Amino acid sequence: MGAIRKMRCSLSKSVAQTVDETLGRIDISLQVSVDEIERQIGGGHPDATSITQYLSRQQERVSNLDLLRATNARGEVIYGKGVNPAERSSLAQRDYYTRLRDDPSLGMVISEPIIGRISQKWQWLMARRINHADGGFAGLVYGSIFIDTLAEMFRQVQLSPGSVIALRDEHLKLVARTTFDQSAPRAIGELRMSDGMRAAFLRNGDEGFFQGGANGPDGIDRLIAYRRSAKYGFTVLVGVPVDAAYAGWNRQAVAI
Repeated sequence: MGAIRKMRCSLSKSVAQTVDETLGRIDISLQVSVDEIERQIGGGHPDATSITQYLSRQQERVSNLDLLRATNARGEVIYGKGVNPAERSSLAQRDYYTRLRDDPSLGMVISEPIIGRISQKWQWLMARRINHADGGFAGLVYGSIFIDTLAEMFRQVQLSPGSVIALRDEHLKLVARTTFDQSAPRAIGELRMSDGMRAAFLRNGDEGFFQGGANGPDGIDRLIAYRRSAKYGFTVLVGVPVDAAYAGWNRQAVAI
C-alpha cells in the first residue's frame, strides 16, 4: 500500500507541475502583451492591427494556449486573432474583469471554468490588467485554454483503463476530467465530492491520498492521490481502480 501511495502521489505531483509550467508560460505571454499594449497606449496612438498581430505571435509561441486577446476599459474585446471589430463582445459582467478593474495590485487572475462569449466553448481563462500611464484602468489581456485541450493533455499520461485525472480550480470546482477507456462525464464547474475526498481535504488540503469508493457516476472504486498548486491554487487528482492498483501485488503473491 505504501509503494502504491508513493507512486500515485508522485504522479499527481508530476501532473500538477506540468499544469504549473503551462500557466507560467501563459503568464509570461500576458505580461509581455500588457507591456506592448501599454507602450502603444502611452504613445497616444495604439494600432489595432499591430496589437492583434503581436497577440497572435505570442499565442502561436505557447503550446496549449488556445486564445490570446485584449479588451478596452469598457470590457469590449478589441484585439486578438478571430476578433471582429464590428461585433464587440463584452466581458464587463465577468468576475475576473471586475476584480482587475477594481484592484490595480492584482497580478494574474484565473477564472472559474466558463463558456467563452466568442468561442462558445468551455475554457479556463487567465487575465492581467492593462494600465494607462497614470495608472488608470485601460482594459485587460486574457489567455484561455479550452477544456478539451486540458483533457487531451491528460490523455498523454499512460494509465490503466478506468483511471482518472481531474483538475479542480482554487474553489475546487471541476475544470477538466479525463478517464481512460471509460465514459463517465462529469459536469464542468461542479463542486460535488465523495465522502473520502472531503475527509482527505479536511485533513490536508495541499496533498494526500484516499479511496474514492464506488458511488461515483461510473461505479469504479479508485485509489486517488491529489496535489494542490502552491502558486496557482488549482488541485490535480490522479486515480487508479483499486483492482488495477493491486494487480501487480496479487501476481507476486500468487507466484510466491
